[in-house]
Amino acid sequence: MTLGSNSPFADPPPRPSMGLSRQPDPRDSAPSYTVFDLHTSYQVKKNVQLYDRVDNVFDRRYATYGQFFDRSALPNFANGSADFSDPLSPARPRAFYPGMRVTF
Repeated sequence: MTLGSNSPFADPPPRPSMGLSRQPDPRDSAPSYTVFDLHTSYQVKKNVQLYDRVDNVFDRRYATYGQFFDRSALPNFANGSADFSDPLSPARPRAFYPGMRVTF
């Protein structure tokens, strides 16, 4: 059996939409964050392995820069159909990835 973890820390830079003509303001950036991920595997037989991965174990709420879609394809209903001017996107919540590997 193997067990591992990953705990990335990020301190996002100032928002890209911030004007470059002034000094960076800490309020122009997203808060830093750390997420905790786990992964494990168990060799059942020589050719069969069970595994599982859990991302964001503590379901930490944080934001990252960028969108995962074409911004012009969807109206922004939360802001009166105005353009998406802020490139912050909510990060993924807790996610589970169980599986089985079989080799022949």
